[in-house]
Amino acid sequence: MWSALASLLVGLIWGSTNPLIKRGSLQVEKHQRQHPNSGLRAWLQLGLVTPWLVNQSGSILFVLLLANAADISRAVPIANAVSIAANAVADLALGEQYRLQYLLPGCMLVGAGVLLCLL
Repeated sequence: MWSALASLLVGLIWGSTNPLIKRGSLQVEKHQRQHPNSGLRAWLQLGLVTPWLVNQSGSILFVLLLANAADISRAVPIANAVSIAANAVADLALGEQYRLQYLLPGCMLVGAGVLLCLL
């Protein structure tokens, strides 16, 4: 059971940080256009580095999860499905435009799939 909860946590970490990484990389691109010689300093902006580090901590947790004999046939689909749903919800919370008539049923289907994996 703990491996399923850890897979859910990994999916939440991955899904919620992906939109923040996207925003941070857009800020870096904008900064590099304005200051073409800034080099590495542009990539060290907290808006990119912080969500990336949190995302990588989710990856470390996932590797530890799989290394400790978690059922890979359950852990991978759960983490990926939750990541997709969390990414959509985080995008929506950050103001991305989605067609809710497709997003909400899609998230519900992802949730149903996760429940099937848990059985």
